[in-house]
Amino acid sequence: MWYRCGSDIKAGLFVGVPGMLLGLHRAHRMYGSLSWNDVVSRAADVARDGFNVSHSLATAISKLETEKIEGRFGDIFIPDGLALRLGSYLKMPDLADVLRAGFRNFYHGAISQEIEQEVQANGGVLTREDIRNYSVEVQQPLEGQYNEHIIQVPPPPSAGVVLIAALNFLESLHLGENNVTENQTSHWINEV
Repeated sequence: MWYRCGSDIKAGLFVGVPGMLLGLHRAHRMYGSLSWNDVVSRAADVARDGFNVSHSLATAISKLETEKIEGRFGDIFIPDGLALRLGSYLKMPDLADVLRAGFRNFYHGAISQEIEQEVQANGGVLTREDIRNYSVEVQQPLEGQYNEHIIQVPPPPSAGVVLIAALNFLESLHLGENNVTENQTSHWINEV
């Protein structure tokens, strides 16, 4: 999946080790109740058979419609230069194949070699060794409080700390008092 931006930086240099599959496997080991194979096979079936594009996915895709998108990303989400719309039917057979191949094959097998070759063909430096050495680090969430509720967010580099700070700022405005309407609150939130 290659996304060309307006800079002279080669697309392959924007690629890091894809950690989501191993992260999901770790989360499943820690908290899952169904078998991993059952969970993965269901997700692979949906990717292979297809699904209707949701509102949030359609919105995200539409924001990229005017960009110059090359390769698989464009072929999947912006076929023929037209972004998929709400309700469009989307099939992702390559994702289904990766899920069915398993995380071990992804990080230690043929898939990691394919990733290395594609990234390096697009100017990147990611290697099979980088992929093979990837590991999941479980960290404790940061906690904050808003409106008498405990909020847990991921630690940096996520924006969780900023979210807690923004919520604390909003709480200091005493939005629930003084007959402040929902529209006024929404306006203030959008400005923050």
